[in-house]
Amino acid sequence: MVTKARIIQVPESANPDKRDTHSQISGVGVSCPGESSHGDSVAGDHVFKYSKPPKSLLWGLRPAIKTALYVISTVLAAPFFLAEKVAKRIFNQDVFLSGQGELFSLLPGTSGTILRNAYYHQVLDDCPFGVCLQFGSLFSHSEVELGNRVYIGLGSSIGMCSIGADTMVADHVQILSGSGQHFLDGSSTPFQDIPAQFEKISIGRNSWIGARCIVMADIGDNCIIGAGSIVTRPIPSNSVAYGSPARVIRTFGYGTDPSSNARDEVLQSMS
Repeated sequence: MVTKARIIQVPESANPDKRDTHSQISGVGVSCPGESSHGDSVAGDHVFKYSKPPKSLLWGLRPAIKTALYVISTVLAAPFFLAEKVAKRIFNQDVFLSGQGELFSLLPGTSGTILRNAYYHQVLDDCPFGVCLQFGSLFSHSEVELGNRVYIGLGSSIGMCSIGADTMVADHVQILSGSGQHFLDGSSTPFQDIPAQFEKISIGRNSWIGARCIVMADIGDNCIIGAGSIVTRPIPSNSVAYGSPARVIRTFGYGTDPSSNARDEVLQSMS
């Protein structure tokens, strides 16, 4: 006996909770022989369903895999950050951070990125899992706060600073610990013997710092700093700036009044 097969379109029900469980995907129903999509008898008919294939099992396990990788990386980095934590507690300053940071900066590939994240997660003031610290990136102080999904590019050197979430720092950028680290005290004392003065720099959320920039002053939220710029004065939020020294050339959006000449006001305030 030949069984007929047909495809039917199940109408949307006023109450989706009362629809047959087979008909709750994209409005297309499926039932066994002798059963309609609404439970009525349909002798000798089959109803077939076409649906998108499910996501791969590996994709579903991605969060668990990432967690496992961070756990393994933390275990591998433990001898290093534990030694730094103990020494810092004894001497009340960073002891092994510079040398260990140089070692971790040379680890290549994705494994190196994850290991750097695991190490700095333990030794910096705030470094959540999920930041991206590329090959050659270094931190000279532990007084650093990184927001979620911060990106630090190849060969960048980071001093005392806080960087907001979603900010991207391009390759070979230097973020100094302020602009007055070395100064003349009016004596013949060599620079190396004069105590340096450090200042914590603040960089806001969702900003982009171009390649080979030197940052010595605060930068606000939603800013773009052109490649090769030297930031010596604070840059307000929602600004595009470049040059040596960096100057604001444009401001934009985020609730500002378009009728006001914001660009001229910002330039005048910085002159």
